[in-house]
Amino acid sequence: MRRSNWKTKVLVVLAVALGIAAGVLVRTIALGAIGAYATPLAFLAGGLVALAAVYVGAGIMGIGGD
Repeated sequence: MRRSNWKTKVLVVLAVALGIAAGVLVRTIALGAIGAYATPLAFLAGGLVALAAVYVGAGIMGIGGD
């Protein structure tokens, strides 16, 4: 029977949630300052935060390794 990798699933859900939260925060802050470029900047910030969360979880904490 295959071992449950619930930590990996939690890590992915947490990374997505942090990325969405960061994107919303960046868009809210940048909308008044730069206007039209706020949405692409929000996607970039959200993606980078999600990538960093996965890097910390997988690389440093060792989640997801077989």
